[in-house]
Amino acid sequence: MLLSNPCFEIWLLLHAKDQKTAIDTDALIKELKKSAPVWKNYSKSAFTDTQKTFLNNNTNVAVDRAKKLHEFQNPSTGIYKLIEFLKEVGSKRSVEI
Repeated sequence: MLLSNPCFEIWLLLHAKDQKTAIDTDALIKELKKSAPVWKNYSKSAFTDTQKTFLNNNTNVAVDRAKKLHEFQNPSTGIYKLIEFLKEVGSKRSVEI
């Protein structure tokens, strides 16, 4: 399951910094916007190319941080499971080709 608590943006924040204490959605969005310059003008509607690059460059650290959180508690996210699954499928496909 890819649940995130309190919201999806916890996954984005983990790319920039640890968040180990409970946080509500409004505070999380504010924290995200000040966590790195790339998030200053964050909007839910779409990612800029700079934001996409930031996410790609920091995915491994976000996965590591997410794994240390307690599943389903605030804060937590299961999105790292999808990332690991996609990497595993991608590595198996490259071996087959």
